[in-house]
Amino acid sequence: MQITMTKYFVSVNPNSGAGKAGRDWPLIKEKLELAKIDFDFATSTKHRENIEQVSLAIKQGYRKFIGVGGDGTLHHIVNAIFSQNEVDSKEIEVGLISIGTGNDWVRHFNMPTNYDKAIEIILAGKTDFQDIGCLIHGENREAEYFMNFVGIGYDAYVVEHTVELKKFGQSAYLYGLVQCLFKFEAEELRIEVDGKEILNGEVYMMIAGLGKYAGGGMMLSKDALINDGYFDLTIGKDLSKTEIIFMVHKLFNGSYVEHEKVETMRCKHIKVEAKNHLHVKAEADGELVGIGSFEISLLEKALKIVVP
Repeated sequence: MQITMTKYFVSVNPNSGAGKAGRDWPLIKEKLELAKIDFDFATSTKHRENIEQVSLAIKQGYRKFIGVGGDGTLHHIVNAIFSQNEVDSKEIEVGLISIGTGNDWVRHFNMPTNYDKAIEIILAGKTDFQDIGCLIHGENREAEYFMNFVGIGYDAYVVEHTVELKKFGQSAYLYGLVQCLFKFEAEELRIEVDGKEILNGEVYMMIAGLGKYAGGGMMLSKDALINDGYFDLTIGKDLSKTEIIFMVHKLFNGSYVEHEKVETMRCKHIKVEAKNHLHVKAEADGELVGIGSFEISLLEKALKIVVP
């Protein structure tokens, strides 16, 4: 099959936005056709199936991709791109018609969630490059790529326990934050940044951010720039539950980083060793991945994205 360089492959996640993507896909498909966009598409029927679909599409010759879904959909497209060896990642272009629960990645670029405006941006064809993170985890040192952030500790615990809450939309993470507060205990971690140990002790949460937003609009990495070649690392140390309660509202404007037990820095490489390897978990772009110890590295300006 001969694929032209201008033809798009559209990856549809019908479960995004609590099922809204599936309900609205016929309308979006019609809008793409009316806009004279040449495309093929695949709809995922199970979790992470779109990784396989996009990987196959790359082998078939597609170089332009559109995700129809949320941050998780884009996360899977990114993992397909960076897990393949067919072509340099910078030759692949990715756009998103955002229909997610959190829609955090699009916030960084002030991208519209309106379908018509999103399609207009794709047609305009303006692109930029952003950094990508790589999380190595497990005994087999498996790689999980991410385009927005990684969280270890409380953040990952909340993600693990909010799967059933996603039907509540953008409030899901906030509900989970409160629901999990009295169950989670700080972890014993050793954290090494750019080859230097910076902490060996109790850690409540750790965020390595490329973008500013997570959890449906919370500004967890206030000063992050998605293409500056650095992670914005935020570490909440031995925070008490009372301190967390009084900090929640500050998560939305990023001012929680001013707390004396919260430390921030910019870096390129992070190693996290957990005292209890079977208990500590990580999440990448809102998806739970791996347990134990972790290594996080940065790929500078590695992904071509469609921007306003």
